[in-house]
Amino acid sequence: MVEDLEQIHFFYADKSISAATRIIENIIDKAESLKFTEQYQKDDLNPNYHRLFVRHFKLVYKIGGNNILILRAFDCRSNPDTMILDDDELILL
Repeated sequence: MVEDLEQIHFFYADKSISAATRIIENIIDKAESLKFTEQYQKDDLNPNYHRLFVRHFKLVYKIGGNNILILRAFDCRSNPDTMILDDDELILL
């Protein structure tokens, strides 16, 4: 997920560093606001995961015991075939 955030920031920083920073802060704030496991919908590409939308970005996460594991963050306007989940890069909230 860190790589995803870096890519998002890099893309928008070319236009405006302050806008890029705000976008990343919005994504992180929304991810940190997750309180319970069924708060958001099941992901349409893989029902084993949940999804959370922030602007036009989608966070994909799964539940691990009492923890929420953020797997990916990506632009919803992207090709769905590029939205591959890699369990090796998890962020624990």
